[in-house]
Amino acid sequence: MDKKVKILYVNGGLMDRGGVSSVMMNYYLRFDPQILQIDFLVHGETVGERDQEIIDHGGKIYRVPPKSRKLIDNYTCIKKIIKEGEYDIVHAHADTGNSYILKIAKECGVLGRISHCHNTGFTISNKLRIVINNIQKKNIVKYATDKWACSEAAGRWLYGKDTRFEVIPNAIDISRFEFDPTRREKIRAEYGVSDKTVIGHIGRFDYQKNQLFLLEAFADALKKDASLMLILVGDGIDRQKLENRIQALALQNKVYLLGERSDVYEIINMFDIFAFPSRFEGLGVVVIEAQANGLRCVCSSAVPKETNITGNVEFLPLEISVWSQSIRNIKNRDQCCINKIVMSGYEINKAAQILQERYIEMVN
Repeated sequence: MDKKVKILYVNGGLMDRGGVSSVMMNYYLRFDPQILQIDFLVHGETVGERDQEIIDHGGKIYRVPPKSRKLIDNYTCIKKIIKEGEYDIVHAHADTGNSYILKIAKECGVLGRISHCHNTGFTISNKLRIVINNIQKKNIVKYATDKWACSEAAGRWLYGKDTRFEVIPNAIDISRFEFDPTRREKIRAEYGVSDKTVIGHIGRFDYQKNQLFLLEAFADALKKDASLMLILVGDGIDRQKLENRIQALALQNKVYLLGERSDVYEIINMFDIFAFPSRFEGLGVVVIEAQANGLRCVCSSAVPKETNITGNVEFLPLEISVWSQSIRNIKNRDQCCINKIVMSGYEINKAAQILQERYIEMVN
């Protein structure tokens, strides 16, 4: 190509260590920077945990005020960034917010406008905002040239049953998450859990990810198996609620909150089983990562079934007694998990090459 393809990734929040940001970064870091120039637009003035990584790889980061607080400023800033950047493609990763972003992109004359859905439900509870977001969902078809989703369930939720869309895999770096027995031994010794059975969870602490339910199920399981430990990796608005409940259940020595971590690929070796009790979920990239480590995963029935790449995922209703029994049913790691994930299309290097070619085709 004579010149780089210029793409603007738009995130509804910051570039943190959450699932959507991780998917964006997994692809971004493997594209050829001589072919694709990818910049990021984020909402909020706070510096995100992945910002320096983006800059080091040659991308720019544009911060705009959240639409909910400064609508006019938000609109003006986004329009200015898109116009001055002369982008070939605007790739919106903001679910229902894609409609608003791609409308601006269309006004600026951007020919490639991608709506990408990463969820199957609203992360807000405000009824008025839900009404507004439902209207935005219906308008996406007016502004998007391409409709993508992380799963069939996510695509149906955002675009409707009668609208065509394409599923783009939440691909991962399999080699990073492959089970390492030496690493496991070392990290379990560090945390003093060498003789424990560890139930692990990774996710933002909030209503969607539903850690409070997992805490109750764990407390019930502990009555029957005192060797159990629960390790929660992440942070968020429900942290104080979790800490209060841990205190009330007298689980201080049985539950570890590790906060947000950049070494999840190390921590995951410590687990014996992975628990993911989301109330709704687009796909759940951490479940793919857990499977790459060979772990059996216990997920809520709201998690899309295509998450089960290796056959090691169990989908359960959110009932404490059911989960209590299941998380005590520990099995050996799957030694053939890597091949299964490669064959499924979730290996990032190949997936990134395919997506890079798609971007080039769109511009041509």
